[in-house]
Amino acid sequence: MIDYEISEQLFEDVWKKHGSLEEIEDGDVICQVLNDLVTLSKHAIVLDHYSHINFDEIIKVEYDKDNDIFKIYWQDNDNYRIAMQKKELGEMEQLSWAMSGFCTYYYLAVKIDKIKFVKVESHIFVLIRGDMTTEKDMRKVIIGSNEVIDIENCTSELYARYVYWEGNKKDMKKVECIANNLPYYVCVIQPKENIPSTVFSKKLLLENTLQEVKNRLKKVKISLQNDNIDRDELFSKGNTIRIVMEYALKHFCVLKNIPIEIEQKYGHIKLGDLKKKIKNHFEIKQNIINMANELSHDSGKKYKKNEVIQFGDEVELLIEELQMIILDTEDER
Repeated sequence: MIDYEISEQLFEDVWKKHGSLEEIEDGDVICQVLNDLVTLSKHAIVLDHYSHINFDEIIKVEYDKDNDIFKIYWQDNDNYRIAMQKKELGEMEQLSWAMSGFCTYYYLAVKIDKIKFVKVESHIFVLIRGDMTTEKDMRKVIIGSNEVIDIENCTSELYARYVYWEGNKKDMKKVECIANNLPYYVCVIQPKENIPSTVFSKKLLLENTLQEVKNRLKKVKISLQNDNIDRDELFSKGNTIRIVMEYALKHFCVLKNIPIEIEQKYGHIKLGDLKKKIKNHFEIKQNIINMANELSHDSGKKYKKNEVIQFGDEVELLIEELQMIILDTEDER
């Protein structure tokens, strides 16, 4: 008999409690869901990050509503720190603390756009899609005036690592923070019962990011079927198609480790620059770039609905080809 704390049933119960919704975007409700999972499991749940960073328990979740950021804690070693200051830390305790780099706190910081429930047979995965979080955001919201020890950007693995002293360095309160830095599905929380490999978790996160791109494009293409769409709406739909294409191209660059300074320039990378960056991997037709630009600015041109629909079809094919390359690359690893 499996203990309830590590069971798949626990996740089923929490999901039902919150309406069995496929997706939740409200920050307060997300906080309730995560805290229910942590409390009922007595911390015995697993978080797998896209990078293969793995938390084998979650001890607490904090939600800074004003800054819209969650802290999901794996370790709280404050008892070791206090004992060390009192010179009461035993040899085995010191060895245990050393294993975590003498960190007092170790947590994941993520601006959660939404959570998504995915059920595979009886196993429920809670996927977390993050929003863009820059180093500037982290310094303002998390680090503040604290002394930074180290910052490491691991862009292709969808995170940045921040290590800093909280408060006075003499207090030895060392913090290690893993922060999502890009707007993709970044981690999954699941029960320990029947837990699959981290390889499966990574693939699940990737596939759901890819599917989200397709869903966004499908939604705008459906809206183009409206018979009463006017010129401004038509250009707006064309611009949305361009935005989805840019998102897909940036995602491709990240996963293929193509340098585009995405952490600093995410919202300012031009479509033409993306075309140049990926030309050794994939060729984008210039007419697609031209139309994308004309639909996104006051170009003075007039487009018919069927032309914008065709543009959407061409972008859809482009995205499918990009995603096939991504999946083939992942299968080879």
